[in-house]
Amino acid sequence: MKIIFLNNSYNNSFVIWKNNLQPINNLEYNTKCFDIPNDTVSFRQSSQIPLKAIESLKQQKSFLKSDYANLSRYNLKELDGLQKGIKVFEGLSFPQLAYLIDNFYNLVAYRGCNNKCIHCYADAQTPFHMKANNYINKIDFEDYQNILNGFEELNKRLGFNAFANSKQDTYALFHDADCSMIYLRDKNGKIYDYADLAKMLHDVTGKTIIFDTAGWNLTDKTTQKRMEDLVQKVSNDKKYNFLIFLVSMNPFHAIYNKSVELAVQGDIEKSKKFRDIYTDRMANVIFTLSPLIKEKNYINNMNMLNFLPRALKSETEANGYREIDLAYLMDEILVKLKKMYSDDLMSGSNKVIDYKEQIKDYLDFVNLWLGYGWGSISITNKTLADKLSGIQTTEHINTQEGSYNSALKGKLFEHGTVDVNGKFYMTNFVETYPTDIVLNYKNKGKATAPIKPNLRDEIITKEMI
Repeated sequence: MKIIFLNNSYNNSFVIWKNNLQPINNLEYNTKCFDIPNDTVSFRQSSQIPLKAIESLKQQKSFLKSDYANLSRYNLKELDGLQKGIKVFEGLSFPQLAYLIDNFYNLVAYRGCNNKCIHCYADAQTPFHMKANNYINKIDFEDYQNILNGFEELNKRLGFNAFANSKQDTYALFHDADCSMIYLRDKNGKIYDYADLAKMLHDVTGKTIIFDTAGWNLTDKTTQKRMEDLVQKVSNDKKYNFLIFLVSMNPFHAIYNKSVELAVQGDIEKSKKFRDIYTDRMANVIFTLSPLIKEKNYINNMNMLNFLPRALKSETEANGYREIDLAYLMDEILVKLKKMYSDDLMSGSNKVIDYKEQIKDYLDFVNLWLGYGWGSISITNKTLADKLSGIQTTEHINTQEGSYNSALKGKLFEHGTVDVNGKFYMTNFVETYPTDIVLNYKNKGKATAPIKPNLRDEIITKEMI
């Protein structure tokens, strides 16, 4: 048989069309004709799958040769029907699924965060616990299991991992939540912690999974125990070494922000109290996660434990929120961390420290990485500026003219979020667009808090992708 090979001169990607050449998105193409052998391809049969889609998959694989595992190289319309019979994908076309997979970033397990960091791009709010039956802030475990089983089945039908060449190298189970709060229960009451849920996602996609935290309340013994158990599990079993743990270190946390506000008001005593609460909190976070210091992520050989120091540039007129202010904060945290290490050793508890030299090794590691990953935050968001005492700014985040069209082409919006009710959104971390992709979740009709930042009214439809 003959098919047409199209060279997309706009982004140097390749698409295969069987018949009826049509330009896509007004881009120009160079065309060539090739004879394709009818090579056999392994495929899991299903009576619901159109024979045309099966044959097209075989032919396109044969043509693509070594690049066969790159889903973006296929004529996706010709593969429509490969998803038939997978319940969680009911109502979706294959091009819609391919769009979701290519832009996949967050499979949200939990919504809402108690930290309320004022620089948060998602403007995370305290989790809603509404009595209304139509509202949810956590994914049902059955839905979580079904979407991953659906992806696994799709991979089997394709004969390759559809996520292998997707745009993102790392995935996460959160959008606006602190990972210390994430766990699920199945219908029998069995608890799946973050490591369990992350492994399920990793096993299907092969990707590194991110765990991100800005800390938890020291009086929350349940979360503290959950985190200690999680760290023990991950540090003692190499099968979890696909994880990366990120500790967010910044002067924008609500507790520290309260300290700054009180200092501005002249209440130094109360300001110090809130400052101590924050530094105690972060010292405890690092202490609890310290057993991960010796671990490496086997996918990219990164340290499993990493830090994200973020602050405003020191020349900014925003006392309390600058890089220099964060440096002072981190010095205080390190002093408290050293004491926690020493107390752990001297008491014989040995939760983290087994011998004296280990204290120096761990502190050297933390010192090194706290000084390595610095990033400056600009005041480009009016919401952030309004929350920072004494800052005046005329900078705003405006929607770029034509950004909606760019979103449809996938040029600016490459991070996709599956909400806990199965709705799929696209974001560039400045603004967010809904799509008409809705997975067939058990809770697909339930409401959730709006996905931020800057959720737009326009919808990316299946005709546009």
